[in-house]
Amino acid sequence: MKKILLALVMVGLVCGVAQAQCVPEIKAMVMDEFRGSMIVKTEYVLNGMVVDENANPCWLDEVSGKYLITYIHPKTGQSYNQECMGEVRYSEINPITGEKWIDSDLTVQAKLDVDIHRDNLIRRTTENREFIRTERLKIQKALTQPIIDKVKANLIGYTSSSSEVTDTFKGKDIKVTYDQKNTVTDTILAVE
Repeated sequence: MKKILLALVMVGLVCGVAQAQCVPEIKAMVMDEFRGSMIVKTEYVLNGMVVDENANPCWLDEVSGKYLITYIHPKTGQSYNQECMGEVRYSEINPITGEKWIDSDLTVQAKLDVDIHRDNLIRRTTENREFIRTERLKIQKALTQPIIDKVKANLIGYTSSSSEVTDTFKGKDIKVTYDQKNTVTDTILAVE
């Protein structure tokens, strides 16, 4: 009986982890035949649904067994299916060190990139985007209001007046006035 309970708990733990809000799984590492770079291909499951890199839901193609998404070309209006797989490209050179990748460094970087994208997908859901926007606005307003309260009395009623302005450009002073009596003169440099 204890073994059965333990097995059920373990299954529950595994299922619980698998139903996290966003679960990436690296499916392949291949060579780009056109560029010669390495591509890490990752499938992302967001809230139990396979999604593309922009958190759009994908559909399972019964023939190929792959998850696809249908896009419509913005200029031609033609629709086409694309495999639902996030892709990150790496050249053979580590951009941080300027040297060839060490296998362990590439492994760490690829996992980090997948995790960064996972977190971004969580942010991209409509509800989360709106929540983040609303909370950032609340925070910004809370920081701004005390400054407004302090400075407002010193600013309200301020006026100033000017009838001319001078810009210096490539050794010339360009002076413009309210009545269009404008002039251009050589810039005078102070000599010590």
